[in-house]
Amino acid sequence: MKSVEAGPRQGVASMESASTPVPEERPRITCFLWLLGFNGALGGFLFGYDTGSMSSAMLQLKLDRSEHGLDEHALTDFQQEFVTSAVVFGAFFSAVSAGKFNECLGRRKVLLLGSGVFVCGAILQGLSMNFSFLIIARTISGF
Repeated sequence: MKSVEAGPRQGVASMESASTPVPEERPRITCFLWLLGFNGALGGFLFGYDTGSMSSAMLQLKLDRSEHGLDEHALTDFQQEFVTSAVVFGAFFSAVSAGKFNECLGRRKVLLLGSGVFVCGAILQGLSMNFSFLIIARTISGF
């Protein structure tokens, strides 16, 4: 086994670097960074709010008109589950394609596009008159 000895120069250099304090570089927190964090938090809030509001709207959707519901026929259990999970289905495809969109368009444009798609999906959900249209609108909201 070889033994490695430090020469006199190496010992001096290591002692100098140990006694000299190295200034730490702290990351700067800019207004733009706060805005990005707020935007991400708001997106998470809206995603959760949409899920919660749909679960309260489901009380009316699962009743027929004779029971003071919104539709002539009550939704089946499968239809209720599909309405609730359509947003997650859209979010899955959005997550898969987000990287390519970021490469092609850039992050800022993708964020603006995502916000616009969410607003369009919310408007379409409000205008939906049947089950199929509601599923499409909720999938768009998730995307």
